[in-house]
Amino acid sequence: MTLFQPRTLILIPAYNAGKELGNLLIEIAARHAREQILVVDDGSTVTDYADLRAAGWRIERRPHGGKGAALRAGFETALRENYDWVVTMDADGQHAPADLPQFAAAIAADRYDLIIGNRMHDTRTMPWLRKATNRFTSWLLRRLTRLPLHDVQSGYRAIRRRVLEIIPLTTTHYDMEIEQLIRAARAGMRIGEVPIATIYNEGKSFISKTRDTCRFIRLILRLLVHRDA
Repeated sequence: MTLFQPRTLILIPAYNAGKELGNLLIEIAARHAREQILVVDDGSTVTDYADLRAAGWRIERRPHGGKGAALRAGFETALRENYDWVVTMDADGQHAPADLPQFAAAIAADRYDLIIGNRMHDTRTMPWLRKATNRFTSWLLRRLTRLPLHDVQSGYRAIRRRVLEIIPLTTTHYDMEIEQLIRAARAGMRIGEVPIATIYNEGKSFISKTRDTCRFIRLILRLLVHRDA
């Protein structure tokens, strides 16, 4: 049984993920077909996820290239296997499977091509620096895209197949999600948000507040100056 009527792949990029990943997979499988869940191992160095493989979870290993590279590999798999939608989730337990019905309802309503999980309605548990950088980049993208976007750094998303087919991607780190968003907006794709829980736990985050924020800004400036880049 699955929440999603269009054929949907749940895609989870993972790099040295801890026990949170196993718990996440079990929670997702309570709501979505297990065979339609894919973990892309982005060249992890401290684990090979042998326990999860032995438990029958689908894990594809690739050389370490960054979160964006892992997502792009998963997108290729989704296209090759004829999925209609992809839902992306992080491996650190900060995306609640309990919010999957929000995405399922938005997909069923057929109003959007790219749906972003918005955490900014409740930021009490969000680290202040993450809150500040997210608000700044979201403000910048609102100005750039003319869309009411509030959580552009959220990795909890639903993406229609057509977006994966026609939107070119050039980046390979956390900035890939920003690139996809800007290019999709420019291509006239319908972009919306659904509210999701704001969760910050003890799971290790590999995002660099300084380096990756600089990547976001550099990407935005490049696309702003060179619209065909």
